Amino acid sequence: MPARRNVLLVQLPIPPPGPEPIRGNVPLAAGYLKLMAQDRGLDRHYSIEILPADDANRLGDQALVEEIVAREPWLLGFTCYLWNIDRTLWIAREVKSRRPKTLVILGGPEITLDNSWVLESSAYDYAAIGEGEVTFADFLRHHLDAISPREAIPGIVHNKGERRFLAPREPMPDLDPISSPYLAGILNAGDQEQLLLETIRGCIFKCKFCYYPKAYDKLYYVSREKILANLAHARANGAREVYLLDPTLNQRRDFSELLLWLKEGNPDRSLDLYAELRAEGINPANASLMREANFKEVEVGLQSTDPATQEIMDRRNNLKAFERGVTALRAEGIRVKVDLIVGLPDDTL
Repeated sequence: MPARRNVLLVQLPIPPPGPEPIRGNVPLAAGYLKLMAQDRGLDRHYSIEILPADDANRLGDQALVEEIVAREPWLLGFTCYLWNIDRTLWIAREVKSRRPKTLVILGGPEITLDNSWVLESSAYDYAAIGEGEVTFADFLRHHLDAISPREAIPGIVHNKGERRFLAPREPMPDLDPISSPYLAGILNAGDQEQLLLETIRGCIFKCKFCYYPKAYDKLYYVSREKILANLAHARANGAREVYLLDPTLNQRRDFSELLLWLKEGNPDRSLDLYAELRAEGINPANASLMREANFKEVEVGLQSTDPATQEIMDRRNNLKAFERGVTALRAEGIRVKVDLIVGLPDDTL
């Protein structure tokens, strides 16, 4: 049997504002990719590693290049966000100058068909557009017997000659198979004493400044059993915080039921919970349930108070309802962080 090819997945952190250690750079997306590949049996053919967060957080640019080159990856994958894309492209370009045969694949929220600045770069070979787990597994499967895939892979841009993107990737109908890298032993919530948890993908709102409406046609859920299993892992491994990554936690019709699940999974209130939501949908009853589940802080998206801007962006806010929701949260001792987007269309000084 031929030797397994080395695959290295990397997520660079948010640049720190000062000399304090970087915290919170959890490579969750890479964990999802590795889990899906393992579930498809691809770990028999590929040795899939995630660059440890300690290395990604601590090493400077040149040291990261040296570390990556030393691992001799056949495939180098980067999770790209607004805050790391420039640095990611520089490191990818440097690695390819040292190891021209290393393939580079980019994925993450910053990789979209309308981001020409990234797609016109020479630093990568492939880019994954949209949800990446099945795309990554298909990419590895297609490369088992060939240097280059013989057929189109949905979701993949091939950066060779005239750029090719042939088919979009449909969202996974069931999120349970990738929930969770923690339960599979790929990630450990004790490492940074925090667990990142998605309970849903998609968004019912159509705000024009957000990419979710373009990527998802409806809501996709994680089951109660998986949610409780993730919380049990967090408690058993010494985590102190759980960050719910749902774009809008209270968009779901079963929001109160979800809060009861979170309360059930945190019986000793040892886990502090954090989330993003719409304040307009909060009332005293569900604010009380959030306190019982041990929510400590939430971010609420106001984005703009200007009626014309709200109309242009399809983000209409009921400011009275917003105020009532914030008041209900604060009455339960939950800290509220209000998000604004500065510079939306029709904004003035």
